[in-house]
Amino acid sequence: MNTIHHSAGSLPGIGDLLKKSFSFYKKHFKQLVFIGLAPVCLSVLSSLISVEKGFVLGTIIFLILAIVLSIAGFVVQLIAPVSFIRMIRETEEGRNISIKEVYRLSLIHI
Repeated sequence: MNTIHHSAGSLPGIGDLLKKSFSFYKKHFKQLVFIGLAPVCLSVLSSLISVEKGFVLGTIIFLILAIVLSIAGFVVQLIAPVSFIRMIRETEEGRNISIKEVYRLSLIHI
């Protein structure tokens, strides 16, 4: 665990906080990017289904698919910040956790 030590009653300086944050993000860049990409991918998929000139094939199936993807994207957008925090906590406690597991645990605890 990479903990910043400071005396009781005082907070670590901004430089220490930034250094530790940058170090953590650099070390866990891949996991953090994948957590952030999940809501973006769902939003892009739902947007691709409904193009500017109406629905791609104009069918009810594409309308339903766009609605389902939009709802899923909304839920994932709500869970993503919790997933970031959970991933940071689990990693700081020395546990290795998958992106799928991070999202599952975050959904359970919302």
